[in-house]
Amino acid sequence: MGTFGLIGNWDLMSPSKKNNKARVTFRRYMALVANKALRNTVFGF
Repeated sequence: MGTFGLIGNWDLMSPSKKNNKARVTFRRYMALVANKALRNTVFGF
């Protein structure tokens, strides 16, 4: 199985790669940054 970049198919990716700790942490951080109200509460900007 090849590497998955920005144009990968999430359905084909194995659960161990899809749900690893670093990827989940990064996705949570990006969701926090994308949410304007929550970002203002946590970071103040």
